[in-house]
Amino acid sequence: MSVASQVFVSMQGWNSWNFFQCNTKLITEDTILKLAEKMDTSGLKDRGYTYVNIDDCWSVKSNPRPADQPLIPSPVQFPSSKESGSLKYLADKIHERGMKFGLYGDWGTATCQGYQGSQGFAQKDSETLASWDVDYLKLDGCNADPSTYAEGYREFSEALRSSGRSIVFSCSWPAYVNEKAKWKTYPWEELTAECTLWRLYGDIDAKWETLLNIIQYWFNDPDMLEIGNPGFGDVEGRTQMSIWAILAAPLLMGHDVMAMSEDSETFRQQTRDRTENKCDL
Repeated sequence: MSVASQVFVSMQGWNSWNFFQCNTKLITEDTILKLAEKMDTSGLKDRGYTYVNIDDCWSVKSNPRPADQPLIPSPVQFPSSKESGSLKYLADKIHERGMKFGLYGDWGTATCQGYQGSQGFAQKDSETLASWDVDYLKLDGCNADPSTYAEGYREFSEALRSSGRSIVFSCSWPAYVNEKAKWKTYPWEELTAECTLWRLYGDIDAKWETLLNIIQYWFNDPDMLEIGNPGFGDVEGRTQMSIWAILAAPLLMGHDVMAMSEDSETFRQQTRDRTENKCDL
């Protein structure tokens, strides 16, 4: 069974990158648990926002990565991992709320911010993620030769399938191909066989021009939501939510959920519409 066939509805949740970036003082066990609680108690979970995804900057820095080194969470950011070397405690706490836990990785020799890369570690890292009960993997493509993407993402897809756990596989592969060689034909058939979803353009940010650029490119994963971030007004937020819903795209919030007003009309109305029409997407 292909990775893509394991998920029938676009994912909804939150990702740390847009607001936290690589601020390791914010990407912590305590913050993530509080954020999951907020998503649960505010009604976001009931509207389908179930994924809590940590982006780059959660592991130790190790470049180059020794051949026998497993993925190692930062013990400073995630104290529960200090003895176990695992993020399973965090995953368990998120699962107790009926939510799902996602992590970031990179096919290259290091992540975009210089943390542990997975090139040459596909099987080892897939088994590690499965043992931590991870539900979602975003695999980036920094610090890798573009000619290795096809083989690398295929290798990782096969490793995830053999890990014994169903893990959503988000591939950044097409976004990098687009930047390196514009308008070349993507191997769509291979992507749909190996990936659950795939990025189609460069990184999003809270600028109207970026949104206009992204919507010129096909669909599936046009990147995270900027709604609620400084520089992105209410009208722009409604526009992005509407387009992402039309495209049946993943809805991954990228703002500070802890500071979000519970009566945010953009999220309340648009998420209600999206949830009620999930089966049509």
